[in-house]
Amino acid sequence: MHSLCQKLDGFLRDDGASLRKTFETIKTESVELGNGHLTLASNLKELVLQPLLKFNTQARQSSQQSRDEIEARLKLFDRHLLDLDRSHAAYVSKCNAADQAELEANKIAHGDLAQQQAEAAAAERVGAGPDGLERRHEFASQRFTIQELNQFLNRMRGEVPSQDVKVPIMGVYSGCCAGSAIAHWIQQNTKARTIEEAEHIGQSLSDEGFLRLIGQRGNKFLASPANFYQWRDQMFELLDEDKEEDVSLVTKTKHEAEKADAVYLAAVKKADMTRLQLEVGLVKCY
Repeated sequence: MHSLCQKLDGFLRDDGASLRKTFETIKTESVELGNGHLTLASNLKELVLQPLLKFNTQARQSSQQSRDEIEARLKLFDRHLLDLDRSHAAYVSKCNAADQAELEANKIAHGDLAQQQAEAAAAERVGAGPDGLERRHEFASQRFTIQELNQFLNRMRGEVPSQDVKVPIMGVYSGCCAGSAIAHWIQQNTKARTIEEAEHIGQSLSDEGFLRLIGQRGNKFLASPANFYQWRDQMFELLDEDKEEDVSLVTKTKHEAEKADAVYLAAVKKADMTRLQLEVGLVKCY
């Protein structure tokens, strides 16, 4: 309406001056009202709509981020609960073993004198020292003390040829011995005369944790040049500790129970802390 051109034979004539003036007044007011509507619409868009859209986007992103964090904490909490169950089961098992060992020790302590004398005489026949009974182990069809067994295994470890073995994806393992080399040494230094007997002794080493199979699953020992085995240092450290101090079974099981108790306590604290963080995240989000 504001941009329309007026005709000379219409409102521009003198006889239509009053009507023209009224029309122009209405026209001017309409234009001003339209401009006011445009300004209002622009203000609503700039001051209301755009902030609302920005808030909506930020709220959606914040909600998604909070949801991702809560899901991650839930997964972490599930893992900590699983660790807690495992540590609890291990703790109960160690406690039962300690109680059983103490019960057996009490039975032995209250045994009759004749049985104790018989055990002492048997221990002397197998080489007990003058200061008391010394525990002996049967291995490779021979009986060893802890010190003798440690010397035997260390000599085997030092004399059997070793090499580095590269396993795809897993990497390089150092100090590995071929199954055939271990079996040959066993035949030369023990009562084993056949491959089957040597493999049986090698399997005992694997079962006791002194050897581990490299690059394959399981722990089966085979006298094969294609099978490689690595010595486990932890087992030799345990032998050294046992050689220095012959800890009784009761003390050992109690120590293991105390360690399991500490692990269980740490798992409880970790799971509880994760639960607390999860609750804080839920309250913060909702």
